[in-house]
Amino acid sequence: MAIKDKIKAEIIEVRGEDVPYFVESLMKEGKEAIGITGEDLFKEFSLNNTNAQIRIAETIPWKDENFIFEKPSLCLLGPKDKNISDMPKKLRICINSKYKEIAKKKCLGILENKGYRIEKIYASGATEEFFSNKLVDLVIDIVCSGKSLEKYNLKIYDKIFESNIVIIKKKESQKQNKEDTEKKFDASKVDFDKLGLIPTIIKDKKGNILTLAYSNKESLTKTLETRQGWYFSRSRNKLWLKGETSGNYQEVLDIKTDCDKDALLFTVKQKGNACHLDRYSCFNEKKKFDLEALYEKIKEKIKDEDNNSYTKKLVSDPELLKRKLIEEAAEVITAKDKGNLIGECSDLIYFLLVIMAKNNVTIEDIEKENLRRDTK
Repeated sequence: MAIKDKIKAEIIEVRGEDVPYFVESLMKEGKEAIGITGEDLFKEFSLNNTNAQIRIAETIPWKDENFIFEKPSLCLLGPKDKNISDMPKKLRICINSKYKEIAKKKCLGILENKGYRIEKIYASGATEEFFSNKLVDLVIDIVCSGKSLEKYNLKIYDKIFESNIVIIKKKESQKQNKEDTEKKFDASKVDFDKLGLIPTIIKDKKGNILTLAYSNKESLTKTLETRQGWYFSRSRNKLWLKGETSGNYQEVLDIKTDCDKDALLFTVKQKGNACHLDRYSCFNEKKKFDLEALYEKIKEKIKDEDNNSYTKKLVSDPELLKRKLIEEAAEVITAKDKGNLIGECSDLIYFLLVIMAKNNVTIEDIEKENLRRDTK
């Protein structure tokens, strides 16, 4: 990992799983830092630290022809002479302790949903030895060249996560976020003296109404400082941070007051669901479909480790993507009726969004370009 301040740049070598913690800790000390580690290790860190202020700045493809999958891959391993369908419903699985959360999210939960009861055993290394000594039925660990598979008579039952190399750095400056928000909204506009508590409507940036909460001076101040949704609970008589217990945080993008200055409107980026009944909206409104939602879903598919994904196949094969774009454009032109045209336009938009996501062109970029043209 590299650390840079006004005086010098310094390189510190630490274990890959420790790099995210070092970068985060150095940031808290006011230092600038970037880290280089494995995508698998950063994924595990992210699952354990949902409020972490670091992100992936760049992904570098890991390609080693000596590896089974050309890169380190977290896999579910089992006896060479059996398949998962041959295994008992009660399974003992030895898991490399570096991957507790990835294993839980990407594999164990799926097995449990299929009716398997799992006894988890965590080991810091030599997971295959547990299998060799008949202490477990299956193993979850990183596979590279596959030599240990041959040694312990194991085979791959499922690939859980492929790892590239990632460069990590801090997220957008909290200070800058605060300054940007404060430039857009003047808290003195709100008439707290009139009511004490101000009704606050929360919506997402596509206009979906999420919930109604209440703000006071202190909660609004904390919202402006952190850009997270802070509110005042009338039932508990104290401030509360949305997502503090559920993990469904709200990034506040914009704040407005009404004409009487006694109500607020927050526009937020909602993580997960806003309602405590596990619905997206407290008013049970269905989340509206929009192109940005499709774009975000395509980005998730590109990052996902599922190699059966058609989206991922398109991204990895530029010539195929180009051919599909040309093919779908031709089918739009030759559509015979409105119904056929709707379907062909939908297909074309999908492929267009894939090439945009592949090249980091966002919906916002397109909106800005169209606004520029409209202004001209």
